[in-house]
Amino acid sequence: MISKKDILYFFIFLFVSVSAQEINTYSQEIKTAIKVVVKDKNTSDIIKNAEVFINGKYFIYSEVSSNYLITAKNGDQLRVSHPDFETVYHNINSEEDILVLVEDFPEETKLKIPIYSKRDKSYRNSDFYHQYLDSAKFYKKKDIDKSLSFVEKSLKNKQSRQRNSASYKTLAAIYFYWKQYDLAVSNYKLSIQIKEDTSTKIALGNAQFLLKDFTASEKTYTELVKQKLSDYERIIVLEG
Repeated sequence: MISKKDILYFFIFLFVSVSAQEINTYSQEIKTAIKVVVKDKNTSDIIKNAEVFINGKYFIYSEVSSNYLITAKNGDQLRVSHPDFETVYHNINSEEDILVLVEDFPEETKLKIPIYSKRDKSYRNSDFYHQYLDSAKFYKKKDIDKSLSFVEKSLKNKQSRQRNSASYKTLAAIYFYWKQYDLAVSNYKLSIQIKEDTSTKIALGNAQFLLKDFTASEKTYTELVKQKLSDYERIIVLEG
């Protein structure tokens, strides 16, 4: 026979267990500010033009704090990408600052637009790739022709596979924004052919779906499910 005392103890135990679970869930949901520093391992120079994402949200470099200031919670995945180094993934598991060290970062990438005459040899040899790509992204929602012209410039000189892949991905994103899904699909495919990338493949699946090529879209998403994905990416892929 169960006494009233036993019932009381049961409810106290149940209350404590539920409260502990709620506190644990609440603590996992709290987002904190975390500093992300991306540096050249050899020179310790800070890389300011990387693309830093947390679960699809983009964070830019802050000149004020001299880092990428992100907001994230435990379990979120950080993605740091750049046309001149391999994409870095990191699962957030604490409030500690994050340092990304890049090996063999090309020296010319750090060059800013110099104030030289166009007749000057050093002007002609300067690397404007990142300025072109940044300009293409800047004009993406404002002027499609101007945006496309900058991507074209980024592809003119002989570039690395990773840079060319990034250029075609940017080109696809421009066409995607202007709802030219057939051209977006073509350029996402070109980007992936040059260099495989999960985020590009997810974008391809979405573009194929909006193009109403459901068979191709399903195939792309099915292939993605078999790959190693972050929790956020898996949600996006399963929704697709």
